[in-house]
Amino acid sequence: MSAARSPRRMDSDLRGARLLVLNRPHDSLRLLRRQAEIIGLQMTECWPVLPEDAAGYDFLILDADTGHDGQLPWGAAPMPLPSVALIGSEAPGRIDWLLSRGVHATLMQPVGDRGLYAALLMARYRFAAEAELATRLQKQAWQLSQRENVLRAALLLAERDGSADGFAQLRRAATAGRMTIEEAALAVISQAQAPRNARGRR
Repeated sequence: MSAARSPRRMDSDLRGARLLVLNRPHDSLRLLRRQAEIIGLQMTECWPVLPEDAAGYDFLILDADTGHDGQLPWGAAPMPLPSVALIGSEAPGRIDWLLSRGVHATLMQPVGDRGLYAALLMARYRFAAEAELATRLQKQAWQLSQRENVLRAALLLAERDGSADGFAQLRRAATAGRMTIEEAALAVISQAQAPRNARGRR
């Protein structure tokens, strides 16, 4: 049985992080600011739309009850930073909007004197997990796109050296060059094409 994957180690220190809050002027902002100051956050308030540089902040809090795509510089695209929704209404339409925009955590309204820290940590964790998954899927897609090159490189190596196992040679080349199999395959193909290209220029 394979060992279970160890849980992600979470950075729980939020001091100095930049928090952007999209919410109409309200008493809840005073309570949020108080919590933010205790945590050590730099909190900026805005309304009715986010600034163009919003994605450069560390965290975003937005009012789920009145939020809409027109307030966001990225429109209907997923949230490009860890985000927390302030929820006062549990209307299905509002929940659907949050889910479709990929909000990472929620904080119930009315806002009290606690809860912000836990919500931000959850948002940071989920955002990092999503980014890691996207990177892994992108890598797998690239590896699949290179399967034809890997086969071609293995055949070239087998033909060049008269070996029956070009894949073994390719693996050894990848290890020696500290490359992936796919990168080694591209290098082999490039080397094989170099003399041909040189002849064509004569």
